[in-house]
Amino acid sequence: MKDKADYRHDGRAVLTLDAGGAGLTFAAVQAMEITGETLVVPAESPSLDVFLERVITGFSTIARQLEVPVRALSCSLPGTAEYRHGVVRQLPGLPERRGAVALGPVLEDHFGLPVFFSNGGALFALGEAAAGFLPFVNHLLTDAGICKRFSNIFGATLGPGLCGGAVHRGQLIRGDHAAAGRTNRMTTTLLPSRSAEETVSEGGIRQAYAREAGLDPARVPGLAHLYAIATGGIPGDGRAALSAFTEVAVAAGGLLANAVALLDGPVDGPVVVGGSLVKDRPLFLNRLVEEMNRCMTCRGADSPDLGATRVFNLEDPEGRAGFLRETGEEIAVPSSERTVFPDPVPRIGVGMSRLGTERAVALGAYVFALQQLDETATPEDETASPKSAGGRPAGGTPASPAPSAAASPAATPPGGAAEVNPGAAPEKDTMGVTVRTPTGPEHRPWGYYVVLEDAPTFKVKRIVVYPGSRLSLQRHTHRSEHWCIVEGEAEVTLERRQLRLSPGDSVDVPSGCTHRLANPGRVPLILIEIQQGDYFGEDDIVRVEDDFGRA
Repeated sequence: MKDKADYRHDGRAVLTLDAGGAGLTFAAVQAMEITGETLVVPAESPSLDVFLERVITGFSTIARQLEVPVRALSCSLPGTAEYRHGVVRQLPGLPERRGAVALGPVLEDHFGLPVFFSNGGALFALGEAAAGFLPFVNHLLTDAGICKRFSNIFGATLGPGLCGGAVHRGQLIRGDHAAAGRTNRMTTTLLPSRSAEETVSEGGIRQAYAREAGLDPARVPGLAHLYAIATGGIPGDGRAALSAFTEVAVAAGGLLANAVALLDGPVDGPVVVGGSLVKDRPLFLNRLVEEMNRCMTCRGADSPDLGATRVFNLEDPEGRAGFLRETGEEIAVPSSERTVFPDPVPRIGVGMSRLGTERAVALGAYVFALQQLDETATPEDETASPKSAGGRPAGGTPASPAPSAAASPAATPPGGAAEVNPGAAPEKDTMGVTVRTPTGPEHRPWGYYVVLEDAPTFKVKRIVVYPGSRLSLQRHTHRSEHWCIVEGEAEVTLERRQLRLSPGDSVDVPSGCTHRLANPGRVPLILIEIQQGDYFGEDDIVRVEDDFGRA
């Protein structure tokens, strides 16, 4: 197994998806760094088909930022899922839909790459273990001249939802069902009959405030507004706001204390928290750590306080100093001249993400994918395709991706080239990502399109244009076109006119009119194109200008 530090110099690239927030966040990661900008698209979708198209388009868009082949896709998904096989039972953005969706196999079939899944809290913990909070804690110990080092960590994200996971010596504790931690399914003393996620979340704070202030929950302001009220920054019911944050912080502290106590054997290390509930909110973190201490040091009347774990807030100077203070005493070894110097106080340092929640999840997803690839790699894989720093085999040919655990490995003939199934559609390479198109879509440098209807006198296409891309400046002899914008922003050129179109807008492109379509935004542009005429072949395109050298 490759040590996690090696990934800082690993040239392999992975595309990641974080679906744990309000949107779907896509990133490209290489050598433990996010390459280029992340892409966020709305998660809420009217149908499963639209959701799947958004996921596929998001990955395709972000892949264009890379100059090396993509080795895998790695996804963080909330809700109930069978992560090992990529089966999701509740998709984000489709709360009303019930029933399992084999998302992993869909992505494997489309991109021809291995796909890995885990929950966001677990990947957050893995990212912080590899490059965030865990190295930070160990650096504190080094600077203080303390020999102890931690190799395990528990992480939790507290925001719109609740997620958690544990890392033991660089590896996720995944469990036999590969769930990697279901902290959200635990309970709290506040609402013991419901899942902890209903209490320890943004919604939990808003519900508590509504109850204390006597308000309709629909009228409760956002989290930042409530925190400003609680700390006296703006006018409002400060008592109710402070009570709401305190109540949820106490519930979170009790939950984390129980989680850490249960994992005392395999983890017994620092705790890192991220998400909107704790970001820039010291009041919340202070109360959370106080409650963890109360839970972990409580004892019966006749029970001595032997070996009780102390919890320290590493964001507080006094808490950090206490964490780094050595309290042991020298003890003589019987019948020997030797002495030992044990630390009588087990201690846990609690602090905030050093990477930011979104970045930690992306880096955790990257490490997780490479670990899975390395686990399934064979000696022949290592010798047949030696990788350079750019992730390509010697000679510059893109390396074939390793098969995922969920997919049946294809037969590989001598020479290392994967056999193509007879009758299957050819594979297309788009910006380093191999895409299989058994029935469409048709990929182009600027995006892709899917033919929805093809008749003798008309053709209907769904067109997707990548952010920052544009089609050629062109005209047609045998057809006119009608464009209807569905999602994103469009910049349309019609002869000398420039138009800016939004969702719901439409425009006619007459036959013979020189025109161009561009996407000036940061999310994919999706439109429906209706062609009318007597010929719809791709050779009825006269290109005047083209960004891809086709004019």
